[in-house]
Amino acid sequence: MPKELFCLWLLFWISTISSTGELITAWYFAHSASAQADSIHALLHSAWYWIAIYEYRKFGHSIFSVEKDEHPHHKFTIAYACLFFASLVFVLIEAILKIFHPNGIIADYMLYGVGIGILGNVASLRIISRMKPKSDSNKRFNQMWLHAKADLWVSIPVLVYAIILCLLPSYPSLNLIDPVLTFIIVIYLGVTARPAFSNSFKQVTHNHHR
Repeated sequence: MPKELFCLWLLFWISTISSTGELITAWYFAHSASAQADSIHALLHSAWYWIAIYEYRKFGHSIFSVEKDEHPHHKFTIAYACLFFASLVFVLIEAILKIFHPNGIIADYMLYGVGIGILGNVASLRIISRMKPKSDSNKRFNQMWLHAKADLWVSIPVLVYAIILCLLPSYPSLNLIDPVLTFIIVIYLGVTARPAFSNSFKQVTHNHHR
């Protein structure tokens, strides 16, 4: 099995196992709509890697390693973009639910779910760094890297916040910290992804008119 395909399969299973663990924890232990939205958002990450695996097996390389001058596979670019924006929708749903149900996120769930997420993101970053193509102009690859990196840096303060909740006798008014962090990651990912998706859709439109 090629090294890149092996890495993509590894990322797929890390993402699937960690997000499924979050979903089970949210469904059976937290009983929180916002926690379930969070875990569904995490499960969408697995679909991104599955698209890359499917394309690699069909074309010999993935959307994450195709160079700027190579012919883009438009349906995979569009599918990846749709999954990304679906993920952002779930993030927004999660944030809204947290605002209207401030006690909906249980500290125990956050410790287990976010802890698993941090381990998954650390593993993803280590694997992605070894897959990185020679050219730094690969915007789709860089977007995947930034997403994992942003997830990691947002997860760490949320984990600290969960530990604080566990140490306090009752839920404080600090519950707004989590949706604020959620909105920050939405803005961060939106800004970093916009140029890559904009260029991809311009290529699709240009080729369809030819």
